[in-house]
Amino acid sequence: MENLTKEQEKLFNKFVKSVGNEMSIKQMEQIIDLIENNKTNELLNNIANIKAAYNGNDGQMSVLEMVSDIKKSQGDINTIYNKIFDTKDGDTPKSSALAKIQEAKDYATKIESDYRRFYNQKDSQGNIIDEGIVSKLEQACNTIENNKDKIKRFEEFYERVFTNIEADENGNGGRLSLEKYLDTKQKEIELLIKNKTQDLENCLNNYTDKFEKLHKDKNDEIDKLLPGATSAGLSEAYKDENKDHQDNIALWNRIFVISILTFIVIFVLYFYFSFSENFTYISFLKTLPFWVFSGFFTYYSTKQIAEYKRLASEYAYKQRLNQTYKGYETQIKETNNEELKNKLLKIMLDSAEYNPSMTLDKKKGEIPSLNAMEKLIDMLPAETLRKIKDYIEKKLSSG
Repeated sequence: MENLTKEQEKLFNKFVKSVGNEMSIKQMEQIIDLIENNKTNELLNNIANIKAAYNGNDGQMSVLEMVSDIKKSQGDINTIYNKIFDTKDGDTPKSSALAKIQEAKDYATKIESDYRRFYNQKDSQGNIIDEGIVSKLEQACNTIENNKDKIKRFEEFYERVFTNIEADENGNGGRLSLEKYLDTKQKEIELLIKNKTQDLENCLNNYTDKFEKLHKDKNDEIDKLLPGATSAGLSEAYKDENKDHQDNIALWNRIFVISILTFIVIFVLYFYFSFSENFTYISFLKTLPFWVFSGFFTYYSTKQIAEYKRLASEYAYKQRLNQTYKGYETQIKETNNEELKNKLLKIMLDSAEYNPSMTLDKKKGEIPSLNAMEKLIDMLPAETLRKIKDYIEKKLSSG
């Protein structure tokens, strides 16, 4: 203990006082271990260095000075913080300076955006990727410069359209603008239209009575001609129907003539070959289809002729009745006989309503060819007919 310095002695005394708790005991054990390992001097040197650092040496600040400086710096920091965050949004502090800085940043961003709008933007290789307003204005100026002649002609056209030229003292050199010229002509046209409209209205008023009288006269004339026109129209229609039936009669007459001639030719040939020794019953059967064919067409054609003649007669009657109707009507009007007038009208209506096909009588007049054949047979001598009959019966019985 005699070799210890005062500082080491003080430290040892503190050590003795601190042996009272468990932590101090552990520290004592660590110190004893260091002493046993002959590291006492190293430990003392470390303690001395720590104490020197705490108290400060060689111009360095002590720990107390550092703490004081930190407290002072903390106060300065708080002052600066209060100056920066000088406003509050509820319980949250806000900085007006930072808000101004943000506004300045937004303004700078807007300026940058405006700059990008006004000037061309290029990529890393120098190619224009976005054409700015300045470039477009330059192009527009170049276009205007290149189109000076067109602009000049446009200005001249504008002056002609919208600019007046006053005449001199002698009344020469004056010219109205095209706009005023068109306005003047428009007023003249409107005045002309107004005058012509008035003239037309006057003319229409003057001729209204004449037109109404003319319309009434023509309407009365049409009313007078209408019954005759109706009668004439029906008469013409009946005439056309009659003509169609006459054409059909002529057609079936030709068919009848061909059929009867065919029948006669077949009969003559049959009669001629019947005198041959080779003529048999089979030969008669071979000619039978021709007899049936010609006989059928002879019969059917006579039937059609009879029907069409009846229809043609009916339409001819209707035609004559309608042709004479107007005359009968005029005569009846002169007699002032309403009974005859109504009777004539009833006859006309019955005639128009009656269907001509109802005149066909299925029992009479359908086979005039049979009458013709009977007359032809009556013209032959009785002896000849008897010989023909006997010969045919003989051939049929022998065949």
